[in-house]
Amino acid sequence: MVKSKETELNRVFHALADPTRRAILEHVSKREATVGELAKPFSISAPAISKHLRVLEEAHLLKRIRSGKTHRFHLQTDPLRQAEKVIDQLASYWSKRLDNLEDYLNNLNTKKSNK
Repeated sequence: MVKSKETELNRVFHALADPTRRAILEHVSKREATVGELAKPFSISAPAISKHLRVLEEAHLLKRIRSGKTHRFHLQTDPLRQAEKVIDQLASYWSKRLDNLEDYLNNLNTKKSNK
């Protein structure tokens, strides 16, 4: 089970690493969109857009809704929340580490001043 969650999280971060995919997610965060609507702002091929959409679907960031020949995409926010938790944990860890470093450096400066 842990391996599966880790794999899912890796897919989310992989999907978010690409600026085109982030732009697609930003667009879909405002409203559902078709493949054509999502491809419009980019000067890349249809197969390239399809590949980006597939990566986002595999990361469960997008859900494809089929209506006849039309495919619309809807943002799935749960994977983003999971990624946010990891980022928050790391930020908390590093914030504490930097606070400890600051305390250490302040103690060194206080000792030097007292000499």
